[in-house]
Amino acid sequence: MLGIIKRNFFGATEHYLLNLYKTMVRPHIEYPNQVWHPRRLQDVDKLERVQTKATKIIIRGKKLTYENRLRKLKLPTLTYRQVRGDMIDVYKFLSGKYDKNCSVKLQLYSCRGSLSGVETRGNSYKLVPDRSKYELRRHYFSIFT
Repeated sequence: MLGIIKRNFFGATEHYLLNLYKTMVRPHIEYPNQVWHPRRLQDVDKLERVQTKATKIIIRGKKLTYENRLRKLKLPTLTYRQVRGDMIDVYKFLSGKYDKNCSVKLQLYSCRGSLSGVETRGNSYKLVPDRSKYELRRHYFSIFT
């Protein structure tokens, strides 16, 4: 998708290219975040590399670091957006915005002190994930919060 944007919109302005990136590329990168949350650094780096290339295409000819390009374009890192998406999902779960039958399988304990080995330091509400049978499922959002 980045190659198509680079070839077909060569003379476009930064604003126009940024909008193209946000509508055509970033949804492809972030769509699997709700299903699969990358835990290995090499997977996170591969996803971040796509945004790195996109910022180089949008700000062409300028020798800026990746962080400075993000700051200039007012874009957050993909890691930040993943954490933000997880926090939004937790808020929706806690406030009852998800359907009870279709929501993630998390249990909410409201207690003071310890309940079956679950430490509740900091506040009285804790999300306790279910156990998973498979190694792969242990790192999904619905299990690992």
